[in-house]
Amino acid sequence: MARVPIDRFAAVAVRRGFVSRRQLESVLRELGLENARDRQKLIAALVKRNDLTSAQVDQILQILRGADLWCPGCKEVRFVEHFDPQSEYPCSSCRTPLRRVDRLDGRSNLRIDDVFNEIEDETATVRLSRWKVIRRLGRGGMGRVYLARHRQLGKLAAVKVLPADLAEDESFIKLFVREARALARLKHANIVEIYDIDKEAGVHFMVMEFVEGCSLKELLDQSGLVSPKVAINIAADVARALAHAHENGFVHRDVKPGNILLGRSGEVKLTDFGLVKEVAPDSCTWTDALLGTPHYMAPEQAKGRPTDARSDLYSLGATLYVMLSGTTPFVGTDTVTVLLKVCNDDAPELTLLNPAVPKELSQLVKRLMAKTPADRPPSARSVYRELDRIAGNNTRATSKRSRAVQ
Repeated sequence: MARVPIDRFAAVAVRRGFVSRRQLESVLRELGLENARDRQKLIAALVKRNDLTSAQVDQILQILRGADLWCPGCKEVRFVEHFDPQSEYPCSSCRTPLRRVDRLDGRSNLRIDDVFNEIEDETATVRLSRWKVIRRLGRGGMGRVYLARHRQLGKLAAVKVLPADLAEDESFIKLFVREARALARLKHANIVEIYDIDKEAGVHFMVMEFVEGCSLKELLDQSGLVSPKVAINIAADVARALAHAHENGFVHRDVKPGNILLGRSGEVKLTDFGLVKEVAPDSCTWTDALLGTPHYMAPEQAKGRPTDARSDLYSLGATLYVMLSGTTPFVGTDTVTVLLKVCNDDAPELTLLNPAVPKELSQLVKRLMAKTPADRPPSARSVYRELDRIAGNNTRATSKRSRAVQ
């Protein structure tokens, strides 16, 4: 069935086992996919077909009155039925008190495939002889990443699997292998380490370091933004990772919060080198250039022009902007609108959105996001040195204010 947005009533009905996937697909075909969001029509059709009783409908509606809450310990969303905003709810896994995050509530744009992916035992579809797949950690354009344990050694790792449909295309297999080779050459404390790449029973996969914690995107989804001090520390470590990659001849081309991992011990790791490109200016094609994420894409990349290390610096600047402001530099209703703004507009001043941002940090972000690559800082190395300097200045200024208060 085509991927269509469905009403949350239908999502819960399938997820909780009130109706089957086949029953829901049959109803949607009868109603027409354009009515997949019409709750009243869905309920009426399910009851008329005897797929649901009125009592079951009422039960599902009760569940829908619950809320999605965030667990700071597990870094995951937990659904609470019959939510009472005056009560406290501990996480079912780690017992940490859950937090209300409004932007996570009332998500009605679930797609039918997303719902079914949650229902099916996905780990059962990935069988590797040496690795036991535990659960999915995330997914992106180039594959799904699972937490796995070595069957003999007991070692935990992140296993990235190339989806079967992409594995049918030789060009995607080459991209997958290219990512692995790049990671194998990049040994750095701020870059996720690769252990192995292999193919088993038709499944292409690579085994990587597992970083226990969350992505920067998950942190921002929960908190909105972070303090300038935290933003500086994260960006400086990412700049160190980029400096190492650039100095070894690689451009990442997809630096964004979702590809920055934050370990529970404070480590920062750059990951997902699926779009990495060895520096060869004449080899960049229009297709290559448009790979990436629009909100963090450099103007030259959006225009289909050759990319280099300075394109990664733009993306780092856009990531810093989001960390400090809680919003992307450019907002649009579709990809084309965002890309046009990336190429032609100036982002709103950071200090207007967040007065707590030091002026020199705001100026650095502005230089990183310059439309012309030549106007950006000369290298990632110079960026982390400047960030370290700003961090030092900020610490000294804080100390002076503290003494003045005393």
